[in-house]
Amino acid sequence: MKSFTIGKWVSLGFAVIIVIAIAAGGFTWTRMVAIRKQSEGLAERHLPGLYYVGIMKSSVSQNGFWVSDFLSRTDPADRVVAERELKRLSDEFAGIAKAYEAAIASPRERELFEAVRDAQAKYRVARNEALRLAREGDRRGAEAQWRGPGTDATVGYLKATQDLVDFNKATADAAGRHITAVTHSGERGALLAAAALVVMSLAIATFIVLRMRRLVRGLSSTLTRGSERVAETAGRLATGSEHLAAGSSQQAAALKQTDAALAHMGNVAERNAANAARATDISREARVAADSGVGEMRAMNSAMEGIKSAGDEIAKITRTIDTIAFQTNILALNAAVEAARAGEAGAGFSVVAEEVRALAQRSAAAAKETAGNIERTIHRTEEGVAISAKVATHLEAIVMKVREVDQLIGDVSAASGEQREGVQQIYTAIREMDRVVQRNVEAAGAETQASGELTEQAEILRRGVHQLTELFGVAAAAAREPAPAAKAPAGPVPPPAPERRAAPQLVAQ
Repeated sequence: MKSFTIGKWVSLGFAVIIVIAIAAGGFTWTRMVAIRKQSEGLAERHLPGLYYVGIMKSSVSQNGFWVSDFLSRTDPADRVVAERELKRLSDEFAGIAKAYEAAIASPRERELFEAVRDAQAKYRVARNEALRLAREGDRRGAEAQWRGPGTDATVGYLKATQDLVDFNKATADAAGRHITAVTHSGERGALLAAAALVVMSLAIATFIVLRMRRLVRGLSSTLTRGSERVAETAGRLATGSEHLAAGSSQQAAALKQTDAALAHMGNVAERNAANAARATDISREARVAADSGVGEMRAMNSAMEGIKSAGDEIAKITRTIDTIAFQTNILALNAAVEAARAGEAGAGFSVVAEEVRALAQRSAAAAKETAGNIERTIHRTEEGVAISAKVATHLEAIVMKVREVDQLIGDVSAASGEQREGVQQIYTAIREMDRVVQRNVEAAGAETQASGELTEQAEILRRGVHQLTELFGVAAAAAREPAPAAKAPAGPVPPPAPERRAAPQLVAQ
């Protein structure tokens, strides 16, 4: 650890920060993927399932109404409408059941659906028997069949359908809760990652500052002592000039390698900028798709509101039918009283009045049962509207998050562009430094003519320079060799050829 330079410590610190940032980004991405999958499941399976099951339950109620209507009529011509409606309801139920069966995703749901199938089979047996008896003219047998086994089969059919409705509602509620839990988990993970990045940055900055302060303090003391003695022998610079020439040549070689490294960094920065621009486009497309999903959810909510309004209108019509049946019953009673007063002459009319009264009572009972079914359907529709509103709220929250991600990616793209410009500026500065180093090499060759003894003084100064090179991570070959005795050179000493070395760190240079 002591051999680590400042550049290496800085690189290690930034590597740790980048790893934490990548981990945080990966965690956030997995949370977003989980939210998207749950939202797709809710929109593609649970909501259509509730819609299909609601239609099946409504079909059961309408089927019972038309069976009662069929049994109440004696003329075959009057029964045509009821038979046509019963066939239409059977075909509609078969189509809805087929669509729902294709979307079944769990064994429990399959079990409930099979229970509906079994209840439907029992109901059809009881219903068909009652219809057969009615066609054969046995009205009492048909009514007994429908009120006994037919009623039991209808109750079982409705219960099986209701169990399937409750299961779909429970699964949809569970999916919504899971989406909420995943969202909260992503928020907590993002906060923890941000806190870790802040703490790690502060720790690395504090460590670097303390280490540099300690090294600079020792370096300052050493250079102070050396400078006091170097001032006494300022004229003896021959050996120092040779070392300066060698060091300048090495710096020139290092600058060339740094130049190549910066050119590579520039290419990487350009690729990062292009990737950031591509990520911005993808994020914008995701935001458009999320906005479209919110619009479709609002349209579905409006459609369910329309279904609820239609149910209210049907309930009003059913209440009107109930009122008409009540009034018909009163009229039948009045007719029976008048027939009784008429004696034997009104006996036949009394039988007709009794039949009308019985028909009115059955109509009132059927209207009451239909009103109850419609009220339950309206209640389920209101629940569906509430669930759709919640789903729309969650989708809007997802859209807001996608917009925030889009903004962050835009910031990253802008930062990549600034980084590319910064690398270009550093590249230009390195070129200028290379020209300065070349001039220093030429100046060092001219200064080698100065002579003097700097053995002890140069040794002290060399130790300070060695500490300085350790601080910046650059090995100084002259600092590891004993200083030769100073002598006046005969002529200018040409600078040595540049030595090939590994590319130094940017901080050191």
